[in-house]
Amino acid sequence: MIFRAIFLLPYILGEIVAGLIWRYMYDGNYGVVAVVYRWFGQEAPQVLATQGWATAALLLVVVWKYFGFHMALFVAGRQGIGDDVLEAAKKSGTFDKGKLREVEKFMKDPAAWSKAHGGAAQAAE
Repeated sequence: MIFRAIFLLPYILGEIVAGLIWRYMYDGNYGVVAVVYRWFGQEAPQVLATQGWATAALLLVVVWKYFGFHMALFVAGRQGIGDDVLEAAKKSGTFDKGKLREVEKFMKDPAAWSKAHGGAAQAAE
């Protein structure tokens, strides 16, 4: 049991630290939200204690926490498209943004090309 907890510890600590940082930022008495509201002469809300605000606040935290990871995946996928493919797209005149997205989509998901062109049944005709 202790051995499993040790392996899970890095994941748990990251979540705890993110939670503590954002709890401080959302605090209506001394957090960042309170400071911004006071600049405008308003009384700061207790963000995590109000149902409507809490949902939006948690959504912002989740987007912030995982945005970097998903951006790294996107960049890695984008870099995986070879220069030869992009050069061929330029030469064939399909390098505008709309067409380039299509080329990227088919490079990332070869099954999408098959679906877009009628699948295996049409290819056999």
